[in-house]
Amino acid sequence: MMDQLTSRYARGFGISLVIVTLFNAVLTVMKESYAPLIKGMAAISGHHWITHGIIVVALFFILGFVFSGAYSKETSGPSARGITIWTIVASLVGVILIGGFYLIG
Repeated sequence: MMDQLTSRYARGFGISLVIVTLFNAVLTVMKESYAPLIKGMAAISGHHWITHGIIVVALFFILGFVFSGAYSKETSGPSARGITIWTIVASLVGVILIGGFYLIG
């Protein structure tokens, strides 16, 4: 039972990590490119990076629990290796997006 629970949550939060990593990069570029967005985010918590962090962490947990609930012993999901590969790819894409944005802009 514990292996199934661990596997279910590992899969769910692994998928969440991949999505949130890409979302973080896109949100960074969007808010740095669009002044009303950065001002609105700063108005919410006092600083845009605080709001950014709250959104990213909240999204990680929400998606993690949603995806964890999607897997049971009857359903199969991505393997640990697949999640690891996608996490590395998403991280590299995020670095390229954010780094490229700041180097070009």
